[in-house]
Parts: sequence; structure tokens; C-alpha cells
Amino acid sequence: TLKEIYNLGPKYKNIFILRMIDEKSYSEISDMLGLSLQTIKNRLHHGRIKLDKTLKPKFNKIYQKNT
Repeated sequence: TLKEIYNLGPKYKNIFILRMIDEKSYSEISDMLGLSLQTIKNRLHHGRIKLDKTLKPKFNKIYQKNT
């Protein structure tokens, strides 16, 4: 959800929003933020991991409740 995305912290959140919501390319994000392409990819990857850890328990609760 958006709440979890906004709770990622600016290091990950900004890149995640630019890529996943604004659909910017890696190179566009790199240029916009003045960071290397590899840094953009790494932060997006780690942001996804953090988001997965946050969302998985919530989805598991919903799934168990509905079965």
C-alpha cells in the first residue's frame, strides 16, 4: 500500500516512486537524482525487499482470514 511505500525512508521511497509509480527509466532517475545507475538499481532492489518484509505478514493475515 502507499503507507508502506511512504514509510520506506527517502533513500528508497523516492526511487521506488519514480520507478514504479511515475514509470521513469533507471537512467532518467539516475540523471534526476545525480546518482549512478548501479546505485539506483541497488536502492530499488533493497527498497523492494523492505517493502516485501512489511507487506507479506499483512497479506498472510488477510489470506488466512479468508480461508
